[in-house]
Amino acid sequence: MQRRILYLHGDGLIREAVETLPEPAAHEITVEIKASLISPGTEMVPVRALRETPRPDAPPRTFGYAAAGIVRAVNGDGRGLVPGDRVAVMGPNARHADRVNVPVNLVAKLPEKVAFEEGAFACLGATALHALRRAEPQLGDYILILGAGIVGNLAAQLARIAGTHAMVWETMPGRRKLARRCGLAPVLDPSRADCAARAAAFAGNWGFDAAIFAFGGRAEAAFRQVEPVMKLSADGHRMGQIVLVGGCKLELSGGAAGGNLDIRAAARTGPGYHDRNWEYGQDYPNAIVPYTTRRNLEEVLHLIAARRLRVRELITDRMPLGEADRAADLLLNTPDRAMGIVLQP
Repeated sequence: MQRRILYLHGDGLIREAVETLPEPAAHEITVEIKASLISPGTEMVPVRALRETPRPDAPPRTFGYAAAGIVRAVNGDGRGLVPGDRVAVMGPNARHADRVNVPVNLVAKLPEKVAFEEGAFACLGATALHALRRAEPQLGDYILILGAGIVGNLAAQLARIAGTHAMVWETMPGRRKLARRCGLAPVLDPSRADCAARAAAFAGNWGFDAAIFAFGGRAEAAFRQVEPVMKLSADGHRMGQIVLVGGCKLELSGGAAGGNLDIRAAARTGPGYHDRNWEYGQDYPNAIVPYTTRRNLEEVLHLIAARRLRVRELITDRMPLGEADRAADLLLNTPDRAMGIVLQP
């Protein structure tokens, strides 16, 4: 069977190709893709790098890892999935294409009320959910989210769903507008002189219990801005969780210089992802690892179906598969306008 698929070339341009789709391996699901989401962060890093420093001899590479579509074939144990089911898929096999074969545990059934383009957000939603779990929020906590891209926006929405008080910091006005459209408030510009004072007033006498860094680049300046608004112990040390989910870099000193803050990374979508045995059907004991990647996907989809997690508002553009290069131009050159671009084969 032939399929259409996108490749990133050494000149940084994205081109469509036609190739033969392999037969699904054991415990793989063949899915006809109806919508795929371009990650404006992770996926654009190699595109930008190759456009700035072309590598003409580099072999073309596939890209994409978040999509939704219809099950067309199941090889082996489909864990309840059958041809005709509407599903969200994720991972390196869930490429920008019109058909893909995906390991069974990286496939989650779409609730009836979730459209394909909404289902394509499940992967980044699971990334945001795993980051929030790493912050260990409690009802009534104060959570600060830095960056209102897709992952930061969804993390803030999930923090509110979890019963915490969430504040968002974002420098781009267009993204602040999208955050407010999703019901988030307060949403502040951290470059304003009164940002720290407004943040301290928001958290009252408590200070923030956690901060989620959902952006790329150097993060030392952001850390210095965040540290004074974290909760303060009686001995004068700042406390709470700092969760790094974006591709940011942070260099810290140990000892008293960092107070008693817990610096944590949030790797991808949760346990299981990149464990081949797990991806192909072998599960972990639920009592020990309750929130696997697949469960995070399912939880996100339930929240989207209940209209508690708003993702449709994050879609800024819809384009056919063949216009992916134009989509990349928008994401790289106008990040304040373009954020959630859905490709529709």
